Amino acid sequence: MVYILIIIFTGASFASLINVIVIRSQKGESFVTGRSHCPVCGHDLSFSDTLPVISYLSHLGKCRYCGCHISFRYLCVEIIGGLLSIITYLNYGLNIKGELRLIVLFTLLAIALYDLDTMKVPDSYLIILFIQLIIDIFINGLAFKQRVLGLLSVSLPMLVMTVITKGFGLGDVFITALCGMLFGYKIIIVGFLLAIFMGSIYSIIILIKKKHSLKERIAFAPVLCTGIIIAAFYGDRIIEGYLKLFGK
Repeated sequence: MVYILIIIFTGASFASLINVIVIRSQKGESFVTGRSHCPVCGHDLSFSDTLPVISYLSHLGKCRYCGCHISFRYLCVEIIGGLLSIITYLNYGLNIKGELRLIVLFTLLAIALYDLDTMKVPDSYLIILFIQLIIDIFINGLAFKQRVLGLLSVSLPMLVMTVITKGFGLGDVFITALCGMLFGYKIIIVGFLLAIFMGSIYSIIILIKKKHSLKERIAFAPVLCTGIIIAAFYGDRIIEGYLKLFGK
């Protein structure tokens, strides 16, 4: 049990760091130097103030120096990081393949957060994902045919739609291309379909709340990355369940 808690805590800590990197990079601030500080009053945070999940809950989501409310996003990201870590461990164990897969998932988390804030996918994040792909080719025994089909099966139709209707951004196309080669065509197709489903639900909700019009775009990378992450763990089971449902 203690071992499991350590894995969850480590994952939450890395996710918290990723969140800080994403926020600071948007402001042009260095994430290498400088201590963590309150986003409102700027007061430097102590070690106990930066404990993932624990510090947020113990301070009731407020800065203990100025009393301002801290975004619920911090807690959500940390919980997601913990869940990604423990699910990866349960599926792969502690080995190079599992660690590389977790790094890929954390990169997708960073891309989702950045696009959620800015409606942009940074080239630097895609380059990091590409480097992880190169490493994965030498470590993961995924067949070359599956990688090629993964590269083209979703990204090519998305590229055509982007050119014709501008329905997606080029960043979204690159995400599907790279992740298609990383996970194979089955996973990327399931991930994309999940993203379309979740994106449709989200669009309906915000239209009902009248926060957007039909002409306004929403950030697609967050739901795309979420769909891919879900498919990476449960894609085969989703396909199997679908086939059983329709008796195939």
